[in-house]
Amino acid sequence: MVRPQQVTAKAWKVDIQLLADTHQTLREAVADLRPGILTKKPKGSKVSYLALVTGIAAHDLYHAGQIQLIKRLMP
Repeated sequence: MVRPQQVTAKAWKVDIQLLADTHQTLREAVADLRPGILTKKPKGSKVSYLALVTGIAAHDLYHAGQIQLIKRLMP
């Protein structure tokens, strides 16, 4: 799915659905990881699966915090 380029109510709904679909795919991928693989590094990576997963979660939380801050700053 491609992100919408126009700022419309319909485009916003498509964007939200893209986010929901992407998060669902990520949750499924993480759920499929075997516990024994978490300390291993994916081929071509410098960090472990665990570092990747926690890094993605931290990144998501960072942006969630930004959104909350913007909401508080809005009149």
